[in-house]
Amino acid sequence: MQERPDPLVSHIWRVRFLELRVENPQEDRRLVNISVSNGDEPYLILLGFKADLGVVGSTVFKRNVYNDDEWAENMKAGGIEAIPIPMGVLDFPDVSKNSVIGILAIAMESDRTPWQVIENRVATIRQSITAIARSEVEARSTAIDPSNVSFVDNIQQALLEASAPLTPTLLTSEAAENLIFSGIDTDEMIGVNAMVFMINPPTGGLSLPHYIPPYFVDALVPNKVYPLGSSTQSIRFENEDLEALYFTSVILQRAQ
Repeated sequence: MQERPDPLVSHIWRVRFLELRVENPQEDRRLVNISVSNGDEPYLILLGFKADLGVVGSTVFKRNVYNDDEWAENMKAGGIEAIPIPMGVLDFPDVSKNSVIGILAIAMESDRTPWQVIENRVATIRQSITAIARSEVEARSTAIDPSNVSFVDNIQQALLEASAPLTPTLLTSEAAENLIFSGIDTDEMIGVNAMVFMINPPTGGLSLPHYIPPYFVDALVPNKVYPLGSSTQSIRFENEDLEALYFTSVILQRAQ
């Protein structure tokens, strides 16, 4: 008898960010109640991994094409734009029941920081993400229950901490580099989210817990399980200091 294919396992799973909504723009300056800002130029940095529990060398790193600040220019409060596929899609091959997918999503507002400065920070973050996949997934036994909340929490917190190179204080050499090459008008991080996707054996769904920004917080949205490829979720990016708030919609789909 021919073995029936498992409907939850696919050669490629796609994490797709569909659209971005600016709830509160970062560049919302007003003078005597008159707007003197042209609005925001947002972009997303998406960095992720796919690794298999207990399989050394299984980590695959993925990143988007983020260096585009012209796809959504001058976005004002309430503005919505479809996210271009190169910016909004990460594809992960050879997904199995033991696979874990981790995503670090960072919403930025573009000003004058050169792309190479951002790229230097992303290179550092990549090293951290790869190390997370190896220590938290590859090095663990396949006997670990993927629905274990602390397992998810550990990965999420590590991913959030990995975003630190994009939020340096003004006393660091990295921040000095940014200020020098940006003419003081630097790109701003609006918010960060860490997501973990995996097959949840009891339900045949996917676990999608995520942290509420800004930055490094302990509040965890209660775990929920969403059927594969049938539920679009809203992800929040917020910077309270800048009074800026973005939302994106994201879905996990079978690409093949």
